[in-house]
Amino acid sequence: MKPNAETLVRAMVQHEEAIASLYQTFADQYPTHRPFWTDLAAEEQMHARWLQRLLKATENGRFQFTPGKLQPTAIALSIRSIQARQQQAESGQLNLIGALSFARDLEKSLIESHFLDPFQGVTEETESILHKLTAATEQHINKVTEVWKKTQE
Repeated sequence: MKPNAETLVRAMVQHEEAIASLYQTFADQYPTHRPFWTDLAAEEQMHARWLQRLLKATENGRFQFTPGKLQPTAIALSIRSIQARQQQAESGQLNLIGALSFARDLEKSLIESHFLDPFQGVTEETESILHKLTAATEQHINKVTEVWKKTQE
């Protein structure tokens, strides 16, 4: 069964919120990198708000939706993986390099899965949101990779 736009966007909001929660846990667990993780967590919350705006746009037909490969079940699996990693961090079973590696891979997987491909903005506002989400995710990949490399030195 193909998901509708509302179901998929709701799942994506939950995913962004799970990532924000994970990054906040990382901020708590790795105090030497607290500002880095706190900033990322805040940005993920902003992404969730952007997605909430897209959710409202579904009601008004302000963007087009073409069901693709991305499924709510895949998003739910990713959320469970995020929560499991969060529990590892909370219990002290995940070091900083592991946290950075997971964050980098998570952000890359969003781009590689073409998570926004099913959507096309009909208005300037919705097209802008889609563009900002993609650009912000790419920035997160770069930020996390940079800190990961510095930590490896």
